[in-house]
Amino acid sequence: LAVRLANSGAAAQARLAARSDSGNPVRVIQTSPDFMILPSIDESVSVGAVPDRGLERFPQGTVLHVSIQPENAATTGGDIATLAPRDVSGLAFVDLASVAPDANGKLAITTRLAVEDSSLPPVAAAARIASRGVLGADHVSASKELKVRCVVDASTSMATAFARNAVGACGDIVTGMAAVLGDESSIEFVVPAPSFTTFQTATAGSLGDTLATVPPTGLGIAPDLRAALAAPVSGRTLTVVVTDGIGSLPVLATTPDRPIVTLSVSDAAADTMVGDAAANCPVSVATDIRAHLGAHAEAVTTIVTGLLAPLKQQGVLG
Repeated sequence: LAVRLANSGAAAQARLAARSDSGNPVRVIQTSPDFMILPSIDESVSVGAVPDRGLERFPQGTVLHVSIQPENAATTGGDIATLAPRDVSGLAFVDLASVAPDANGKLAITTRLAVEDSSLPPVAAAARIASRGVLGADHVSASKELKVRCVVDASTSMATAFARNAVGACGDIVTGMAAVLGDESSIEFVVPAPSFTTFQTATAGSLGDTLATVPPTGLGIAPDLRAALAAPVSGRTLTVVVTDGIGSLPVLATTPDRPIVTLSVSDAAADTMVGDAAANCPVSVATDIRAHLGAHAEAVTTIVTGLLAPLKQQGVLG
């Protein structure tokens, strides 16, 4: 089996690597960092890519393009499998495909890169990249997937956050995280104003736009978020609370299957929070926070790391 790798990006440097599930050495013929032949495969083998030339992580903007084919495909007309391009910025390793012999002695190839990344708004795309960097993986394993939902504070003190598009930016960040933790095309959200009604579902990439404006019911005094946070969930679910202060909210019990994190649209340090982790999205750095973060991916990375790194350390994300 022959594997070819191409990478794009101003500073992109990548090298193919192979490892067996058993830990046994894998026989490979590698004539260059971007070309590898697996002459014989008698157990499950993972083919991946790592940063080259001494880099610990792939630089920002690194996109990998991979093709897999039988070694003699060029002369026999065998099929060539071209994987979907993948932005691997911030990762230290990326699994490209798993190859294993089936019951008939043929090679079965499985990959997460069969489908290209969906198109997301700039902040959401940056959050997706940052989430992969925190996890060190393209996507969480199936057993660790989380449905993502968002609860937005609609108190009068949130007026500045709405006016400066910070809440819309938070919606984008939630979308990007959902793309790696579960499915960005199905994000539940609610803006209790003045009280909790029911969760709605945002379509793919639309949450940021939906939260960019004040809800039709307007902002109120001390809307009750308790009911929204206590609403029943089905399966593993991450709840992101977008607020400028938790006020009198009680400390809520969280579990590995129901983590809660706070995304604070405030210039104050997120030293008090609801749930397992917190991060700040400052509102005074620009008049349009969504546009500002779209031009400063490093700021998005800081926010996402604050929200997800504690969950990874706790084993919630694998």
